[in-house]
Amino acid sequence: FRHELILEAAEKISADCGLLLAHRPAALNAVLYPALPHPRLRTLVWDYEALDPALLQQAHALGFHNWVYGAQTEYEHALCREFGLHSIITVHPEFVGLNPAPGLQ
Repeated sequence: FRHELILEAAEKISADCGLLLAHRPAALNAVLYPALPHPRLRTLVWDYEALDPALLQQAHALGFHNWVYGAQTEYEHALCREFGLHSIITVHPEFVGLNPAPGLQ
């Protein structure tokens, strides 16, 4: 949740990093633009309750991968696939389809 620490880590280590988003940001640009200079920082990990298809599309258009955590039901997992998320972090693997969402091959 400490984005400033992740930005610093992205500068100093040779590992891919991601930003955790537990709420809908008022302006996604404020989250994304500080990350743009860091090529290893291209993942956003969203709380399921914070998902917003418009924000997901905006992030994807800028080259970010969208992951989600917190989906609990089969319906919520299906919505994640419909939203075109790149990954689902889940304790319910039985709800994760074997086929990726369209466009995520």
